Amino acid sequence: FLDAGSAGQERRPAGALKMATERARDINLYFIGMLLQQAITFASGVLVARWIGAGDYGVMSIVRNLFTVFLVIAPMGLDVGFLKHMPQIAENKKEWVSQLYAFRIFTIAFNACVLIFVAAIGGALVQNFVYKHDHLQEYLVLAFLALPLAADTALLGAAFKSERNPGIQIVTSLYLQPIARVIGLLVAWKFNLGIAGVFWAMAFGYAVSCAVLSFRIFSDYPLPTLSHWRRFDMKRTYGYSLWLALSLLVYSFLRNLDILVLGAFRPAKEVGEYAAMSAIAQIIQIYPQALSQTMGVSVARLNEEGRYEDLKELYRNYIRSALLLSSPIF
Repeated sequence: FLDAGSAGQERRPAGALKMATERARDINLYFIGMLLQQAITFASGVLVARWIGAGDYGVMSIVRNLFTVFLVIAPMGLDVGFLKHMPQIAENKKEWVSQLYAFRIFTIAFNACVLIFVAAIGGALVQNFVYKHDHLQEYLVLAFLALPLAADTALLGAAFKSERNPGIQIVTSLYLQPIARVIGLLVAWKFNLGIAGVFWAMAFGYAVSCAVLSFRIFSDYPLPTLSHWRRFDMKRTYGYSLWLALSLLVYSFLRNLDILVLGAFRPAKEVGEYAAMSAIAQIIQIYPQALSQTMGVSVARLNEEGRYEDLKELYRNYIRSALLLSSPIF
């Protein structure tokens, strides 16, 4: 963000200045979107908590956190792996598009299998042996209905990021999706659908964002023919993307561990009270996340080119800015 300042305009070539300006625009778009999302999430969380009560809110929080953990591995690491792989084939648009559609098909199929497993066996096992709350299996199935849509949304967002065009992904995930979810919540509240309505609203939000991104991709790049698919490249990409997914899974599990452990040993009412309180802390991470939106492609490129000193400087600048802006909020 600071690179776009007037002090650097005289020293930077036009291309670098344009890139810095675009990066500042994306960061501001993400920052405002995160504020909007957090405001909507907080307001809707208060509405839902008042509507369904602390006990049901605790059950809902357990299911939502389980969904969040699975959501990390839903794209099979491609939401991160794309930032390395897709720029390497960006010059060949037919290959880029054909691989994107192929990855989407495999990802949706994988998450459909996860949904079937949860509906057939997994939900019952979780309810009987871990979280012994009424109707938990039903709520898990309703939540996981959104998993294929959420995975596809993450995949498409990473594709736009790999083209250094994160704006459409930011708008859909931080503006359209929360607004659609609120509309779904209002409908669920109107018809008194309870916890089930909350998860239907979540699925509706993902469906809207997935539809917008899919339309944008399809309008720019029509469906490829099977002859354009490159299975070797797909296999190689999965080779490192799956490891990235496992790393993110560990991080997500640790981040959501508090509610998951609390839900196994304490009454649902206490879980709901804790979940409502901890939601306030999410505001601390808004600006660090905004700063990191455009870093993925740069990190992959510098690593590929062996420019490790520039890579260190990129991280140093990010950490310094993130700490300066998030520490006062903390």
